[in-house]
Amino acid sequence: MPKQKLAKVVRLTSQGTALAAPSLPRAEVARLVGCDPQKGLEIEYAEGRRTFAEASLSLDVLAWQAAIARGRRVLVIVTTAGEAVITGFVQRPGESTASTQPGEVVVQADGDRIVIQGREAIELRCGTTSLVLRKSGEVEIRGEKIVSRSRGPNILTGASIRLN
Repeated sequence: MPKQKLAKVVRLTSQGTALAAPSLPRAEVARLVGCDPQKGLEIEYAEGRRTFAEASLSLDVLAWQAAIARGRRVLVIVTTAGEAVITGFVQRPGESTASTQPGEVVVQADGDRIVIQGREAIELRCGTTSLVLRKSGEVEIRGEKIVSRSRGPNILTGASIRLN
């Protein structure tokens, strides 16, 4: 099979002189390493080069801080002017977005719903009152007085229901 030559595409001006080919935006993967209120989010590329980037994601400050603390990988679009824009998080198949460091809390909010994730349990406390949601599916409510109100039917179901 004969070798094929690649054709070089050159744009010419009306005077016949060659123009440089236009550069295109490129996508790169980087790691979040810090934040500066004036410069933006600090990212580090695989070869160790660091720069600051803007983000097209709307996350609250706590979510960005958690992502930085974990060194989350991000997809960065670098414009033809050299500006870096974070467009999303990079996640391997099967990789968990749940908390992986002790003391870290994962909270997700989309405006309609808030999700708080805990590995083993989530506990809300106020004084001696508490609500505990356990990984096993158990829900525990403790308090001096527990009130359940409903405008419609107040339905209590279970395999068995024990009163007193």
